[in-house]
Amino acid sequence: SNPLINGNTIRDNQECGVLISGTSSASIKNNAISCNEINIKITGGTDSAIVEHNLIESAQVGVLSGIGGSTVVNENVIRLHSLYGVHLRNGGFTVFSNNKICDHKQSAIFAQGETVDATGRTFQKLHRNNITRNATGVSTENYANPHFLDNCISHSAVAGVRSDNNGRGVFSKNRVLKNRVGFLINQAAPELHHNRITENEPYGVVVEGLPENGHQSNINSNDITGNKLAGLIVRWQGNPLVANNKICGLVIEKGGCGTFRRNKMVPGTCTNIPQIRIEGEGSNPTITETEIRDSKSHGIQIRGGALGVVSTCTISNNDSCGLEVTDDANPTVEHCTFTQNGQQGIIITLGCKGTIQNNTIHSNNGGGYHMRAASTAVIINNTIHSESRGGILVTGSSGTLTGNTIHSCKQYGIAFRGSTDSSFTRNIVHSQLGLSAGVLMEQGATPTVCRNLFYNNSYTGLMCKGCSSAEISENVFMQELSHGIKVCASEVGPPGKGLIIAKNVFADCLASIDGIVHCEERS
Repeated sequence: SNPLINGNTIRDNQECGVLISGTSSASIKNNAISCNEINIKITGGTDSAIVEHNLIESAQVGVLSGIGGSTVVNENVIRLHSLYGVHLRNGGFTVFSNNKICDHKQSAIFAQGETVDATGRTFQKLHRNNITRNATGVSTENYANPHFLDNCISHSAVAGVRSDNNGRGVFSKNRVLKNRVGFLINQAAPELHHNRITENEPYGVVVEGLPENGHQSNINSNDITGNKLAGLIVRWQGNPLVANNKICGLVIEKGGCGTFRRNKMVPGTCTNIPQIRIEGEGSNPTITETEIRDSKSHGIQIRGGALGVVSTCTISNNDSCGLEVTDDANPTVEHCTFTQNGQQGIIITLGCKGTIQNNTIHSNNGGGYHMRAASTAVIINNTIHSESRGGILVTGSSGTLTGNTIHSCKQYGIAFRGSTDSSFTRNIVHSQLGLSAGVLMEQGATPTVCRNLFYNNSYTGLMCKGCSSAEISENVFMQELSHGIKVCASEVGPPGKGLIIAKNVFADCLASIDGIVHCEERS
């Protein structure tokens, strides 16, 4: 019938102020619609109404759209409702654009798909709306799948966007800022693409729990920077796919997982917060192809029994160490580059395990790799070079070091200090600089050094300083500029007590063994 409803005051009705249903096509413009139970209800399969330039306020629900309604809601002010400004239900096809939706006690927009569906039942499109000063800007649940494009969602007391209980939704090119949390995703699987998520306190995006049917949140190509504590936090079995984002602060904790690929980590201003923190038993993310640099603290910190895989990443120019593994953590770190960090490239401490393999570690200010405090990591097939404060330092720990190449370091290639039962086998140690030893054993160290190749170290291939009950056997020492092995006293005790030096090969060294050696067998 194409009615025009224009310039009216519509209020104080028990059910609806305006009901759009059936096959009618209506224009509802310039009205003041308020204080009804539902101000506007859009339903029916063939609607093509236009709702614009209205003031819609002070009811339980401002606009209810569902069951096939196809209406354009444009340039309205929707405000001050006790439940929702907009309630989207059951597969409606309404388009909301250029509205101001504000000051709601629950959600400005609540999308609810009441029937389980593989793709979702709610398909409304919402674009260029200003959604501000609400308890929650947008809520989706139960397979609702609205599309949000180019909206501004701000100043929400709980969250800019909250997706719960298998909620879906596609969020693209939105500005989500100055909310308590930008996106709060709980057992849901929305898609986030090309959004600007900033100035939220404390987090930009929070992902918690697993939705049904194995769905995962897809967070791709967003700018998640400038939030107070962290850009993205994943916990409680959250398992998102996160790729190609710019992120300032990533936290995976309390059993969080997820796949993180090709992200660029952006430094924050806090001096004690690492770029990436993985914490807690059950936390087990996979982080690949990510650039982690310029942190005021560590590049990555893995702690508290956490697992995880860090692969093919570049970790550089962080003020502290590139990677700290502490407090019983057990990650796998592989095919990464650690360089130009303010302290060590990698430090493993406080009883940690872990597998560190096929990495390149060089030019860090505090040394390449430090394992200490009863840690038992496996160090395999890494290349460590050009470290001004030593390549590897093992202190009071029992590591397994195999297949590594250590060269061009100052002070030492690798040093063992204190009681340590480490195994150092089948490594190549060469071309250390200055008065440097390829291997330095001191302060009662007890490693097993077997089947390694030492050559062209500037001072000595291996130096043992006092009271080291170690085994040095079946190694090859070539072209050492001083001695192949040097044994000397220290403040700990007499030189070489309990030392086994056996079946080594020396070639083109100035001397084979230097010092008074009390050993069970001489080479």
